[in-house]
Amino acid sequence: MAEFTHSRSLGKHQNSISRQLHELGVQFSQEDLAPHLTLSRMRKSHFVPDADYLNWAKEWLGQLQQANAHTHCYAEPAFSQALSHKWLQACWTARKKMGWTVGKIFLSATLNKHMLSTIPKLVFPTKYL
Repeated sequence: MAEFTHSRSLGKHQNSISRQLHELGVQFSQEDLAPHLTLSRMRKSHFVPDADYLNWAKEWLGQLQQANAHTHCYAEPAFSQALSHKWLQACWTARKKMGWTVGKIFLSATLNKHMLSTIPKLVFPTKYL
């Protein structure tokens, strides 16, 4: 998977991310924290995902969704929609590097159930609505 250079940002947010993941009941390692943070900071960090990152993200976001189904930490369907938005954004960004071959990975995710509600947010970011 790609190298992540968020050491300063990660250190600042590591405790918060770890606490939220513990509350959600997600098993994670320290190595999961930087790519997790990257899901929300792709544009800011100019990160373009590769196939390895997308496969990690697909599994990771699926784990978060399953964990929330058991713990009910976050309101549904808003949580699943937020995860789906992150997934769509990652795949959309990855197409710059992977072309439309990203479609196979995109379509294999269980997150696509909430996808229709996320497309307008990607096409028309909040500042335009």
